[in-house]
Amino acid sequence: MKRCLLYYIFCISVLYSDVVYRVPIEGTIDLGLPPFIQRTLEDAESNEATAVIFDINTFGGRVDAATQIKDAILGADILTIAFINRRAISAGALISLSCEKIYMTGGGLIGAATAVDMTGKKGSEKVISFMREEMASTAEKRGRSKEIARGMVDEELTFTHLIIGGDSIKVDDIEGRKDGKLISLTTEQALKYKIADGTAENMEALLDSLGYSSFKTIEDVNISTKNGIGCSTDKQGNYILNLSKGNHIIRFQHVSFSKQDISVKLSRGEKKTLNVILLEKTNMLSDVEIDSKKEDH
Repeated sequence: MKRCLLYYIFCISVLYSDVVYRVPIEGTIDLGLPPFIQRTLEDAESNEATAVIFDINTFGGRVDAATQIKDAILGADILTIAFINRRAISAGALISLSCEKIYMTGGGLIGAATAVDMTGKKGSEKVISFMREEMASTAEKRGRSKEIARGMVDEELTFTHLIIGGDSIKVDDIEGRKDGKLISLTTEQALKYKIADGTAENMEALLDSLGYSSFKTIEDVNISTKNGIGCSTDKQGNYILNLSKGNHIIRFQHVSFSKQDISVKLSRGEKKTLNVILLEKTNMLSDVEIDSKKEDH
């Protein structure tokens, strides 16, 4: 069966009908994110998705929020992948370490996870100790170096060698191994010390590395409501649709596929996720399914 793709990029996307979820984590990580991540993971599991990809580019945020997200990811019964799309700093590093696989773009960075307060002042020893062991236990759970994870949080830790894959490796290229320096790893260093599993320059390259290269996106899918609000997918299959509270009928339509109407009811400020399947009109080809991830508010 031939399959195509329609997805929404505002907060979450479904990539490919096998199904793979994409969840952007950008900007400051706050307490509004953990419930969304939890619902997304549950939705992915219920839809028997192949994996959830966290597209990460953040300087961090709240430790409590990152810890809740970490717990949700570690407890998920689905493949989780962190795609560090340039940087995963502080809380972003904890979230990345909680995923089963980590891929990074060239010139990427992960680390510098010491806890600070709202003014940027370093946290108390109690807070630092908590974050240090959160990072270490998470790294250990995924088979990664606890020493590197601890060094991302506590600049007072030092080491000269690491045990990687059962071998003792002398460490002379990580600045943070020295007293007074936090550890941050470049993409090459993360690969060398088995923190990262691979590299990819964009989402398409990542999907190719994961074995999803046979799928493709579809553009110019028209998405509309009866009151005239609408949009269409771009070349990457992205779209955004903003709706007011109340009842709406959303129509998904493309010249090559049978249209489909979906009824939704929205409360004020609510964000909703929809999975939509469109069937190809012609019988000359195998069925074409478009799995769309749509979030309205």
